[in-house]
Amino acid sequence: RILPREKCPICAQSFQLIAEKDGYVCPEHQTRPTRYIIYTYPFGMDRYLYSDPYGNPFTDYFNACRQLERMRGQWDDAKRGEGVFDPDKWIPRKAVFYRFEPLVKEWIRGYDLEARRDAKSEMYVQHLKCYMDDYLIPKFKKYDIRKIRKKVIDELYHDLLERDLATKTIKNILGALNTFLKAHIEIVQVLPSFPTISVTPKKEKNWLGTEKQIDILGVVPEKYQLAIELLFDTGHRTGEIRALKARDLVDGCVVFSRAFSGNRLRLRTKTGKVKSMRVSYGLYTRLVEHCKDKQPDDFMFTIDGRYMGPNRLYRVVKKACVDLKIEHVPVSQASRHSKVSQIRQQKEIEALHEAARQVGHSNIQTTERHYSIDGTGEVK
Repeated sequence: RILPREKCPICAQSFQLIAEKDGYVCPEHQTRPTRYIIYTYPFGMDRYLYSDPYGNPFTDYFNACRQLERMRGQWDDAKRGEGVFDPDKWIPRKAVFYRFEPLVKEWIRGYDLEARRDAKSEMYVQHLKCYMDDYLIPKFKKYDIRKIRKKVIDELYHDLLERDLATKTIKNILGALNTFLKAHIEIVQVLPSFPTISVTPKKEKNWLGTEKQIDILGVVPEKYQLAIELLFDTGHRTGEIRALKARDLVDGCVVFSRAFSGNRLRLRTKTGKVKSMRVSYGLYTRLVEHCKDKQPDDFMFTIDGRYMGPNRLYRVVKKACVDLKIEHVPVSQASRHSKVSQIRQQKEIEALHEAARQVGHSNIQTTERHYSIDGTGEVK
């Protein structure tokens, strides 16, 4: 149906529909509306139409009637199976231009191009695609991005909470939406506010002591042992371990200057820094022996002549944990988190011994029992 968009300018009362052929009028002052809207919800559309498909506003009741009749005709044909009702045909082209889905797809295409040129991480772009395809496009598919305001974002946030997703995942999804809207700030004009999310892990992070790491190295296949030992020893990312080449062994150090992102080799690490890491003499000697028949540009660790796939080390460590009946620890926690935790534990032990020496305790357990070493109990 057709509705007036305004009230009588004289008495501020609503216009009355005299008859379908006469349109709306103010009974007292005989004034008529200058703007009309078409109520489209009966056609399965989620909007009012304020103008025709070319963006011309409905300033005349009979122009609005003509469009409504054409829409009804297409709707009736679709119900009889003689055609398809296409909502996009009736939406002003300007509004279609601001729709969420086509703008997202165009935006992602740009990110894909940047990933192919190593300007962005391939894994980051893949995660963005997942967030858009699985969560954001289903929610905002035909939404005008100018209407994505705080209330709508809060509704999305609560929907995600009901799905029992990890808070880290929810934060990343909302972060992807925020990044998209920032990229289209010229359209949205004002960036809506987003909820502040404190990331709380679903379970406590685990780490492996040196003994457990040695046990794992004892059961993994020989062709993976050196790569996993280097992973444990340095705490570097698996993508950086996979990207090492024979020429990266320099004077007792391993030089990390590139990384794999998925299956794409990037000529920089995640932080963009080149890091030279000194390793033990025994490990360095075995690495040199391992690379003695390789050319300088050959990858240090290969499987059947090819570089390792992105999930290979993860699967090997996982199987070793199962075989040893160790609670499964993701490879990042088995290497990076474990390395940091081992360093912290060693420093705490060294600090405890130093404290006992300075206060004159002959038994270190006295220091451990009577004095706070973790910061608890400090008077503020």
